[in-house]
Amino acid sequence: MSNRRNIPRLANIADVLGVTLLVIGAGCYLRAYMGMSALRANGGSIGKARFAGIAEFDRYYQLSQFGLSLGALAVLVLIAGAVVAWRARRGVSTTLPAATAEAVAGS
Repeated sequence: MSNRRNIPRLANIADVLGVTLLVIGAGCYLRAYMGMSALRANGGSIGKARFAGIAEFDRYYQLSQFGLSLGALAVLVLIAGAVVAWRARRGVSTTLPAATAEAVAGS
C-alpha cells in the first residue's frame, strides 16, 4: 500500500500557476518599490524634468498596483487548487447524491 496521496492534476496545475503568479507579482511590486525609492532619493528638479519624474513615478505606481493585483489573483488560484484537492480527498460517497454513489460502488 502506497502512502502517496492521489492529488488531481488540476490541483497541481493550480498550485504551479498560483506560485508563478505570486512570484511575478512580487517581482513587479519590488521593481516598482525600488524605482520609487530611487526617484525619492534623487529628488525633483525644476522644469520639464519634474514632470518627467512625476510621469515615471506614475508608471511605477501602476506597476506596483499590477503586482498587488497579481498577488491577489495568485491567492485566489491557490485557494481554488486547495478546494479541488480537498474535494477529491473527500471521496465519492460524500460528493455525489446517494443513488449515484450506490451505482458507482456497485460497478
